Amino acid sequence: MVIGKPRYGPANSDVAALVAPELVKAGVIGRASDLHSQLASSPWALQVCLGWPRRTHGLLDVWRRGTRMGAVRHLEARSGERRRFLCHLLDVLRDQGFELAVSPLLTDRAARPFTRMGFGEIERLVVLKKDQLRSASGDRVCEIRSAEATDAQAIAAIDAACFDEVWRLRSPDITAMLPETTAFVAVRDGRTIGYNMVSISRGAGTVGRLAVMPDCQRQGVGSALLAAGLSWLRDAGGTSVTLCTQRGNVASRRLYARFGFELLPDELALMQKEIVR
Repeated sequence: MVIGKPRYGPANSDVAALVAPELVKAGVIGRASDLHSQLASSPWALQVCLGWPRRTHGLLDVWRRGTRMGAVRHLEARSGERRRFLCHLLDVLRDQGFELAVSPLLTDRAARPFTRMGFGEIERLVVLKKDQLRSASGDRVCEIRSAEATDAQAIAAIDAACFDEVWRLRSPDITAMLPETTAFVAVRDGRTIGYNMVSISRGAGTVGRLAVMPDCQRQGVGSALLAAGLSWLRDAGGTSVTLCTQRGNVASRRLYARFGFELLPDELALMQKEIVR
């Protein structure tokens, strides 16, 4: 019996239903319905080995709307197949018109197939974790309220002031994210000066975003936002919370340490590769 090379292609609805629980378990998506919503607009996003979809699958996405940056959000494949499958995923992104591919956050070991494919590291992140979610409080230096759809433009302005091109969210990104996440904004004298986004899955909380306008930093705004997010996670049943921040972001690391976050041993790398033909 001759066994040929595996065949890869987009998942149909039945295959997506098989793979969705694996993506939820890996923390890539919050609910199976999130995958089905993504595939409704981007049917190319879930690529699988047509014979072994649960063993070999990858989730693709737009990294930032309005750019030609695509993302490999998740890759699951056996060691001997990873490079070939990653090559297929990059071909799919290229066919969709993307010029740059961004990796998921990777441990040094998981980064190896990406390195072999020519990806270069653009950011090194540390991972922080807090195991006990007790009542958290910050100074009353501003108003903290739940974010609304009308806050998207103000949040985008904060990102433009705080982050470089790779990390910056645009208004369309934020508009799409707000219905799917829990977000808080900090307001002072009618001006939105900071925001925080948190999420929870199976009791594990995540602080996804935290940013404060540069002219309002070191005034307790970040503490107030973080306290609001942690309190929400605790009330939602969270038993722990993790987050990532840039290794060299000393101010953020000090803030998280004050709230009881501890450094985990593994750092994560974000990588990218030009994929223009």
